[in-house]
Amino acid sequence: MRPVLALLRKDLVNFFNEPIAVALTFAVPLALIYIFGQVFGGGPEAVRSSGIPLAVVNESPSPLAAKLVAALRAESNFQLVTGMPVPGGNAGAQSRPLSEAGARQMIKDNRLRFAVVLPHDAVRSDRPQLRLRFLRNPRNEIETAMVSGLVEKHVMMNAPRLLLDGFRGQAFEVLGPGKAGEFYDAMAGTIAEFFGGDKGELLKEMLGPGDPAPGGDAQASAADAPALAGDSSGQLSSFFDEMVKIESEQVVGAAVGSPGPTRNVGGWAMMFLLFSLSATAASLFEEKKAGLFLRLLAAPVRRTHILWSKYLCGTLIGLAQILVLFAAGSVMYDIDILSHLPALVVVSTAAAAACTAFGMLLAALARTQAAAQGVATFLILTMSAIGGAWFPTALMPDFLQSISRLTIVYWSVEGFLRVLWQGQGIIEVLPVVGILLGVALAINLVSAWRFRTGTMFR
Repeated sequence: MRPVLALLRKDLVNFFNEPIAVALTFAVPLALIYIFGQVFGGGPEAVRSSGIPLAVVNESPSPLAAKLVAALRAESNFQLVTGMPVPGGNAGAQSRPLSEAGARQMIKDNRLRFAVVLPHDAVRSDRPQLRLRFLRNPRNEIETAMVSGLVEKHVMMNAPRLLLDGFRGQAFEVLGPGKAGEFYDAMAGTIAEFFGGDKGELLKEMLGPGDPAPGGDAQASAADAPALAGDSSGQLSSFFDEMVKIESEQVVGAAVGSPGPTRNVGGWAMMFLLFSLSATAASLFEEKKAGLFLRLLAAPVRRTHILWSKYLCGTLIGLAQILVLFAAGSVMYDIDILSHLPALVVVSTAAAAACTAFGMLLAALARTQAAAQGVATFLILTMSAIGGAWFPTALMPDFLQSISRLTIVYWSVEGFLRVLWQGQGIIEVLPVVGILLGVALAINLVSAWRFRTGTMFR
């Protein structure tokens, strides 16, 4: 037994003396568990996002529409946008009210993805009905399903009761307490007869606190009446469903033939690209170990020549890999890349250049190939998680959303979606291309300095 314990001690010491192995064993899983927990609800003390931006355009003069807006504002998962900045105004300038045209333009510009529009006739006086439009840009299916479900939930929970409260007030005002009570008593009986349910419970739902019952007695207390956002599964739910009409319209991406693959292929392509290009750059260690650099530097070759050849090789391989993946997506999932090919090539080239620069930086900073590959695994998985390759960044806490904008994955995915989902051309995607090339330049400058002072070529 003693030899086994001695060998066990030796193996544990060797393991904990290798920081990369320790990091891959503990740090990577912990980082990913933390990110997933923050996105999908990591306990009572999880840092929450400030909410998914939801534009609300209320053109209706009805107080019922204002109450519905207040219910949406109370939803913690939404960050309501009701105005837009004044052109040329300073940071403290008052925003002007958001119009439907303004909301549509902000969705097309990707400054917003969702909007609820309550038109002027959202609540009609001649019939108990609420009409609204839900505008969306479903660039991410998880985010879209979440927002659509929450909007529909709040509308269906609040609208029927709001409409009933509004028309009940009109009924008591026009008919008087006695006649109005008789009216609701007859309506409760009709609904119970043709739609099912208990007449007394239906009448209790219809009358508010303080309203006189058909017998003349007022309702006992507010507790006897449903709350503003009452249970939509009550006996009146099927009857009131006809009161709400939601017109859903996809403002951007409606012409995309394969929405799911078009959304996802860019994020997965970036993750695999980072892995492959990091491995390519890490091959510098193998060439150093084989003594190739000493022989090359003895010839009329400088270090800059070696680094430029590695960088250009990685960029070309990365560009080829991205285009092959998109071509495969076109064949297997009918993703339309041919009509967007020029802009797609430009974005792919910038993404490949930035990824190659990332791999070169790891090779410049790490002391061994194992260290470079270990750090690459940790950073690539983390960047993919917070950069939008796996799930929408809007679901993350605000500080993670800020960090995500510092990653190559975020801007590469943004560029792919602008081309394939929004149909933008080369000129329109130049800002994203400029950011990726700027990141590549900054990383290359650090790498060049480190290669000059490090031990790679010694």
